[in-house]
Amino acid sequence: MGQYQQLDSPAGRDDGMLRRTTSEDSQRRHNGHGGNNDSDSDLDALLEDDPIGDDFHQMEMMSDSENKESAVIKKNKWIKHALKCTAYLLCWYTFSLSLTLYNKWMFDPTKLDFRFPLFATGIHQLVQTAFATAVITAFPRRFNPRVMATEKGEVYVPLTWREYIYKMGPCGLATGGDIGMGNISLKYITVSFYTMVKSSSLGWVMIFGFMFRIEKPNVKLISVVMVLMIGVVMMVAGETKFHLIGFLLVLGAAVLSGLRWALTQLLLTRCPATTNPFSTIQNVAPMMALCLFVFALIVEGPVTFVTSHFWADQGLLWGIFLMVIPGLFAFFLTVAEYALLQETSVITLSIGGIFKEILTIVASALIYDDTMSVVNTIGLVISLLAIIAYNWYRWQTFEE
Repeated sequence: MGQYQQLDSPAGRDDGMLRRTTSEDSQRRHNGHGGNNDSDSDLDALLEDDPIGDDFHQMEMMSDSENKESAVIKKNKWIKHALKCTAYLLCWYTFSLSLTLYNKWMFDPTKLDFRFPLFATGIHQLVQTAFATAVITAFPRRFNPRVMATEKGEVYVPLTWREYIYKMGPCGLATGGDIGMGNISLKYITVSFYTMVKSSSLGWVMIFGFMFRIEKPNVKLISVVMVLMIGVVMMVAGETKFHLIGFLLVLGAAVLSGLRWALTQLLLTRCPATTNPFSTIQNVAPMMALCLFVFALIVEGPVTFVTSHFWADQGLLWGIFLMVIPGLFAFFLTVAEYALLQETSVITLSIGGIFKEILTIVASALIYDDTMSVVNTIGLVISLLAIIAYNWYRWQTFEE
């Protein structure tokens, strides 16, 4: 009977084991967290003896090391990118300010009194074309689209004359009109007034962005445009040296500037012939020069240009030199502008433009004694706030 009970009582043995286990657990809980520590110790011991655990630990350490190296690489790239953009911004500021002040000195009747801004600007475009061609010829692997495409194993299809006129023509017309009308306006208005009205070009960028479907119309953007226009009106109302023709010219330049940048954005994203700043200048600048010379022949007259007292006063060689210098300014300005646009975006370009406009106004006030009324100042502040609001909106859109 005892044997029967021993064989037929597994539950009794299990109960005994459970009772012992329960007793041991109670004792461990009574002594503290021994159960958990023993469990953790057993797990650690198991992982120490387990080669899979060792491999997992090594992989974890390698992953941490790779993450640290990746963070360092990203940081170095960011620093390099920031330094490059800073260099482009400084070049942009320097040559833009130099060109504006030089043109003011050159076209002002009380200064050099050169009365042919359209001819001068056309010559600037020829200078830009020559220097861009020289750079592309000297460094074909970096700046020649045909050579670059061949080295990548791609087929480069050059533009036909019809495609060139169709693609480059509108951009050249808009750019030529922007620069030409802006230079003519400096004969009638101050640099400060020119800068303030020209700052409305960002509003026109938005309007043409809507038209070309680069931007999607919404309440925020339309509100920014309206506020910007109000600021421009206030700047005009407070101008003590208001000149209607000068105002209309610079306003037309601002409109064409907006059209120019919208067309340039389309050109840079859809045309393989304009893959870098130098190839873009090489393709667009000749069309700009042609448009400017046509306007110059009509408005300024070839005979008047050739027989101007400027050549007798300055001499032929020195006169040509005086027009080549701003052409160099325009070349480096355009290169920096396009390079910055390619490195970052139009957001950074326009944010940098805000500070550039302020620098121009301050420099003009110091050099040429341009004055600003209270209404001028309020209008300028409103316009700059609207531009900042636009850039804030673009930044939010970019993050999304």
